[in-house]
Amino acid sequence: MIGGTDLRLFVECHGFTCALEARAIDRLVLPEEVREVNAGVVPVVEVTGVRFVTFNLGRLLGLSPTDGAYILMRLTYAGTELRVALETGQCLLVAPPVDTTPFPAAMFRSRRKAIIGAFAVADGLRGGGRRAAVGLAIDVAELLTVQERDAAVRSLKGIYESAVTR
Repeated sequence: MIGGTDLRLFVECHGFTCALEARAIDRLVLPEEVREVNAGVVPVVEVTGVRFVTFNLGRLLGLSPTDGAYILMRLTYAGTELRVALETGQCLLVAPPVDTTPFPAAMFRSRRKAIIGAFAVADGLRGGGRRAAVGLAIDVAELLTVQERDAAVRSLKGIYESAVTR
């Protein structure tokens, strides 16, 4: 398990560096370790025999899809555990939190609660200038909307029910 509330996982999302709270994160995997099970409304993937719903960080932030790694995490929803494989860009490092400043809520309207601040990206994380000087601090527990979580639960439930009826 990566997480504790005192650590952040820094990942690439196009030109941004995103710092994700690590408390719900179990591990990181490469795309070749992930097998697609179902490409439904919320796709389901499998990693070492465990099924996860999958979302793409780029798409969640209103950008084009990202690729390069998957973050496996567990979110609590409706009294149960929801396993999520979040597809991101390259994972950069795990480190203590950085100082953040409030981020204008209007910038990411659909993810207002998830974007908890902005931070100055250290030169060493800027990828030779490929990434912006300002990064996004993200609370993974707030990243998915209620509608997305409901759809994710239905997708996983549908996979299990179809496996039982075969």
